[in-house]
Amino acid sequence: MRIDRIGIITTTACNLHCPHCGQGPLRQAFPDYSLSLDDLHTLIDRAAALDVQFSRVSFTGGEPTLWPSLSLAVDLFRAAWPATKILMFSNAARPERIRQLAPRVDLIRLSRYPGRNDREVDALAGLDHVSVCVGAHHPLPTGPVPDSLPARCDCPAVGYFHHRVYLCNPSAARLCQIGMDPFDPAHSRDVLDDWAAWVKAVGPARFERALCQSCISNRKTWQKPKTPKTPSD
Repeated sequence: MRIDRIGIITTTACNLHCPHCGQGPLRQAFPDYSLSLDDLHTLIDRAAALDVQFSRVSFTGGEPTLWPSLSLAVDLFRAAWPATKILMFSNAARPERIRQLAPRVDLIRLSRYPGRNDREVDALAGLDHVSVCVGAHHPLPTGPVPDSLPARCDCPAVGYFHHRVYLCNPSAARLCQIGMDPFDPAHSRDVLDDWAAWVKAVGPARFERALCQSCISNRKTWQKPKTPKTPSD
């Protein structure tokens, strides 16, 4: 069974405290979370047992370069799925780890937050397998946004956090944001379940879920509607 993408939340630790952090609610709810090696091996072993083939694996956070097991995780996924593209999202908190990992992954996306990490990002921008994007500064929705379904999602990857698989990477944070249990079985599955079949069964319907109405990754929650042009006289 092919799963297009999976985003693995490695840690909630981060060196920055951006006011509009998409994972902010999750970081507040679980400030000391770090993916254990046991959980990492369980995810890999269970995905292999379910014959899951990933097109992409992304390591996210928090800030993944602060996670001690990042290099090992890259090697384990590369060994298990040699053809899978491995990505990482970082704010360049630890430049030495970026330089070490860049030749071993397919892409590292560095988020530039002007005035916060320009020097670190500029020092790494010329490396192979490294690209730079400007970090989002869109405020989190304070409630459901009308006319935002079906979602236009920036993060369609299946998510993995705390031994559970989510329909998308931001799900756990959004559940915390709106005051719901992030381990509610309506939104996630234990990694030991047949979660791959669950993801496949839901399919495109994931973008119709009410959770998407309060998600910063749904472009429809923050893009201003276009004003129709009126013919000039």
